Amino acid sequence: NYFAEYNIGEFQCVGETVGRGYTAYNVQGHDQKGTLLFAEVDCASGELLRFDYYEDCSEEKFDVENSKRIAEEFLTKLGYENMTAVRVRENGTNADFTFVYDLDGVVVYPDMLRVQVCRTRGIVTAMDATKYVKNHKERQEPTTKVTLGEAREKLHKGLDVESSRLAIVATPKGERAAYEFVCAYGEERYVIYTDATSGEELAIVNVKNLG
Repeated sequence: NYFAEYNIGEFQCVGETVGRGYTAYNVQGHDQKGTLLFAEVDCASGELLRFDYYEDCSEEKFDVENSKRIAEEFLTKLGYENMTAVRVRENGTNADFTFVYDLDGVVVYPDMLRVQVCRTRGIVTAMDATKYVKNHKERQEPTTKVTLGEAREKLHKGLDVESSRLAIVATPKGERAAYEFVCAYGEERYVIYTDATSGEELAIVNVKNLG
């Protein structure tokens, strides 16, 4: 049912994958052209964890915005709600989107999944939802002790803040509420995370290094 629109022949179980906190059936099938689709399905819940459809993409017939809409529609069909795209990478003729759960305007990075869209055919050719399936749970909107303005005042004066929002991020000490600032500094762009309780700087990431 996950791939009803892909015209895949009969799926076969070809093994199992044991990951951190899950066990998945490895299943595969081929379309009418012989193109392979390989997927991992959670043994306990039946949820689709990840898949790759090895379709050849050689032309850019769909722009990034249309590709994003295709990715969003695919996630809706799978039952994902309140997801927002936080970044996109153009990988040749593919568009790779990172989605996270949106908790009333707070982006929840532990609940992350990735979707790849072939810009030749306008279909989703890969997805990885393992982090989302592992981490997603009912959460309360986080409380803060530091305001957005106070956190912004702590930034280096030479930074040009392009956008900001409240987020939940994963750290070695567990999940923490943090303000996310996208900033420009000369020719470079950075994402800076500031703890929304203590005002401590948690991380500085060059946009080039974001996955």
